[in-house]
Amino acid sequence: VGPMATTVWMGVLYVLKRYQEALDASTSLLAVIEERVAALPHVPEFWFLRGLTAAELLPTAPASQRPRLRACTRVSLAKLRRFARQGPDNFAHQALLLEASCAFAAGRIKRAMELYRQATERARKQGYHQHAAIACERRAELCLIEQLPYEAAQELARGMNLYGDWGARAKVDQLLEDYRELFQDYPLPSGTLTARSARSTGTH
Repeated sequence: VGPMATTVWMGVLYVLKRYQEALDASTSLLAVIEERVAALPHVPEFWFLRGLTAAELLPTAPASQRPRLRACTRVSLAKLRRFARQGPDNFAHQALLLEASCAFAAGRIKRAMELYRQATERARKQGYHQHAAIACERRAELCLIEQLPYEAAQELARGMNLYGDWGARAKVDQLLEDYRELFQDYPLPSGTLTARSARSTGTH
């Protein structure tokens, strides 16, 4: 399997929340990526996904693993910030999204929520629906932590529509199932793709 295919697979694993598998895949590819020309399209995506995965694992990782995960997020963020300076339209939202995930891992919830909002807006503006969807989903999780269920449901609805635009219907179904109780109390907007899916699966 080549580097591009492995990077795509990392993205699938990350979206499905199989974080350890995604990190293991990135580690197996690390030596090859470090030798590649940064302009190749999958190289920034690799650092983006590797950093996001490490940030997701950090809060619950054993103490012995945290220094390695923190180093992984630092290196990945530094790479993305450099890419963003060279090509802000393509990479600035990725740097914002990873910075948000790092803020969350460090317990800075409000800072993370603002960065996720910025990342969503920038990703949508540039047509990166999958990245905007990730940011919406992550911001929804923080809304629930902050006891803002209505806002969480709205963010999830936006995220599911974006995942649907990307063609990730399995992810939409996963979110409908994972947040079934939330959507019973705060129904999805009527007439949307996700609302129709919710009715067909019995969420409403």
